[in-house]
Amino acid sequence: MRYKVAFLVFAAFVAGCAATGPQFQPVQYVEPETALVYLYRPSQFVGGGITPPVFVDNVKQFELPNNGYAEMRLSPGKHVIETRKDSNIFISDAVGSVELEVEAGETYYIKWLPSMSNFGVVLLATPVAYGSFRGGFRLVEETAALQNIAKCKKVYP
Repeated sequence: MRYKVAFLVFAAFVAGCAATGPQFQPVQYVEPETALVYLYRPSQFVGGGITPPVFVDNVKQFELPNNGYAEMRLSPGKHVIETRKDSNIFISDAVGSVELEVEAGETYYIKWLPSMSNFGVVLLATPVAYGSFRGGFRLVEETAALQNIAKCKKVYP
């Protein structure tokens, strides 16, 4: 019985961390002097409960939940996009970064996926899972990205 309760609490936690905004809609107009960058995170069970904060050039922009995406308009040039530690006490980190050089008038698609290592379960009063998460960024070609991001929901700053 204890395991069923722990599982239900865990399932509610994971479900509560999914994006809840509107379904993906492409931006219709981008200012010609900026680049449009979509950062998206397809739904997956592993790491689904973490919602890392996303920083661009050292400034926090938003948090990226499971099945979420965000639009960013960036000035031309190099930018560093990164995730940093989550405040969840059972997850040691969800860090990762990518340096991206963008050009005005262009659109970029970046996929972020957590990967897990050092996973384990400790039996205290109830089972408690722990592990280390790393965030992996990948620049994705438009056709492939649009297939994945179509299922995502918008995240607001």
